[in-house]
Amino acid sequence: LFGPTNPLHWRPRFTPALILQAGQAAPVTEFNRKQKAVPMNLLSTEQVIDAMKALLAAPQAATSYVGTDGTPTT
Repeated sequence: LFGPTNPLHWRPRFTPALILQAGQAAPVTEFNRKQKAVPMNLLSTEQVIDAMKALLAAPQAATSYVGTDGTPTT
């Protein structure tokens, strides 16, 4: 969950993970150095619960490292 911090620098580096940021309708998949800071109170509980359900329903996959460009590496 990301509020005023930039997920480019602080996002999870391993999968499976979903990056939620207030003001975004879907999990964030593209990042930039000047991403706008948004208050966390704009992140709905419904978004968080939906993301948790998606992660829990997904088949367990091998954990992989996610590079700075957002692509998985081994």
